[in-house]
Amino acid sequence: MTSTEIPVAGLTTRPATGTTWRDGAPCGQTDPELFFPERGTNPRTAIAICMTCDVRTRCLEWALTHHETGVWGGTTERERRRMLRTTPGQPVLLDAGRLIRDHRIRRLTAEGLTAEEVAAQVGCHSRTVERVRTQEVAA
Repeated sequence: MTSTEIPVAGLTTRPATGTTWRDGAPCGQTDPELFFPERGTNPRTAIAICMTCDVRTRCLEWALTHHETGVWGGTTERERRRMLRTTPGQPVLLDAGRLIRDHRIRRLTAEGLTAEEVAAQVGCHSRTVERVRTQEVAA
């Protein structure tokens, strides 16, 4: 780890100054207001843009680490707070790729897709979909 990296919650990220991971992200070509919707406004368009982004995982890591507001990494602030909840006394361990995958599984499930359809879209096994669905019910 270099001196400009900050370990937080098991992640390594760079401070805002000098970051290059955002260069070329589709959100940079879009009205920023779209990613900071007013209360009661649907963030679906911003999330759809995020889902096309190659740096979505890094973006989500940044938002989780820095407690950002708005839509980051295809998630809302409320969804990220839910991701950070832990059992008291246990450390927060984040795997942003897994968080994004699980978020997509829950969203596609809510849209009524079967486990097999979700698995095909997300690129995982249907058993993974069932495991995520079971975790959501148990939580």
